[in-house]
Amino acid sequence: MKHDILLKISQLASRDPFYMGWHLARYLEMKGVSAVELGKELGCLPETIDSISLCRAPRSEPPHFQSDIERVADRFQVSADKLMNVVRFSQVANYEATLLASRDREADEDEDGDPDG
Repeated sequence: MKHDILLKISQLASRDPFYMGWHLARYLEMKGVSAVELGKELGCLPETIDSISLCRAPRSEPPHFQSDIERVADRFQVSADKLMNVVRFSQVANYEATLLASRDREADEDEDGDPDG
């Protein structure tokens, strides 16, 4: 029962970039791996992934990013380097998707007869 509640809450966290769950969900989706496989990569049980999901995502500023990652990694006894790679992968994938969407939007505007395009 307790795990079912944790799973539902972690699923909600996967929809909000404020939470680590958002980054973990992007990673799982883009890499096509399961929570079990991610757990093996990080050195933890899949249930731990749900708990990590509820943590605040690391702040992006350099002095804070690494310390935020290390704090989560220490709390859940996972590899900080591997967790950092997961978050960085998610950030890059999100940035690339944003660039593609922007480019598509600009192309659509040009096709609509925008004289500036």
